[in-house]
Amino acid sequence: MQIESNNAIAKNNFSMELMKDVLKDIEKKVIPVERRVPQGNTVIFCMGGYNKKSFASYEYFNPDTEEWKRLGVIPKPKSGAGALFVGGLLYLVGGRTSSLLDVAAYDSDVVDVYDPFNQEWFTAAKLSVPRHRLGICAIDGTIYAVGGSDGIIHLDSMEKYDAENDRWTPTSSMFIRRMGVGVAVLDGLLYAVGGFDSENRLRSVECYAPESNTWKFVASMNTPRSGAGVTALNGHVYAVGGYNGVTQLSSVERYCPFEDRWTLITPMNEHRSALSVAVTHNKLFALGGYNGERFLDSVEVYDPESGEWRIIQPMLDSRSGAGVAVGTIPIT
Repeated sequence: MQIESNNAIAKNNFSMELMKDVLKDIEKKVIPVERRVPQGNTVIFCMGGYNKKSFASYEYFNPDTEEWKRLGVIPKPKSGAGALFVGGLLYLVGGRTSSLLDVAAYDSDVVDVYDPFNQEWFTAAKLSVPRHRLGICAIDGTIYAVGGSDGIIHLDSMEKYDAENDRWTPTSSMFIRRMGVGVAVLDGLLYAVGGFDSENRLRSVECYAPESNTWKFVASMNTPRSGAGVTALNGHVYAVGGYNGVTQLSSVERYCPFEDRWTLITPMNEHRSALSVAVTHNKLFALGGYNGERFLDSVEVYDPESGEWRIIQPMLDSRSGAGVAVGTIPIT
């Protein structure tokens, strides 16, 4: 080797070993490169929904410009599906497809996946059972599908999705059947909030620990809520609007895990059930829903610093039960 005939290098063992390692990497074509991260805007995706029939359209909202943009149509119209953005992909899980007369309504076990950078749809492994008006969330990249209805019974079951192996597996079930359940993740724990058990709208809340695969009850809400928007923000779980069995709600409450207590906060401007919620830019967005008389296109945003709700640019369509998720879309 030429480096061995070089006296300056040959006399220095450290230099000799370093040069040998470099040459080995070159021979193996091992060239370290920094992993590229796609550049894009953080937006709120709004997928499908319901207004006398299931929607196929999807759009997004840019919180920086407060503008909506229509993207296209999902593979099949859906309402009551769960949406979330994981690993650069948007998952639309379960839901229901219905016609104007609900003649052809059916609950779905299909999982549609959207790649916003390639603008392509594909399907992932199906759920073990159809789930309509389920709760959806992700913990450490694992997706959890919680409760809902399979078209016949309200479900207490939960299953999780492994994207690497494209497989759903069951977890332990909740104590109570919950359709229209809201879910949120806080400090690595999953909270299942409210819902409808086929007889009663629920105040109760269950908490799931993935490490032990166990559920426990935590403090109940002040108000029964099914179809509420549920999310986590700044160390609290929020339950927004919903239906208490008598009327659609504008009230909002939040849960503190350290105090194990729900506290009512500033209500929304509009009564909403089957609304969708999203958190980005340290603010909580409430989108669409049904107010007891009409389907809504209105959107309002909650600022935890001021404690106030503000009406902002409405959606392009009035809809309830839309799948909503925060994700990234290419800069255009």
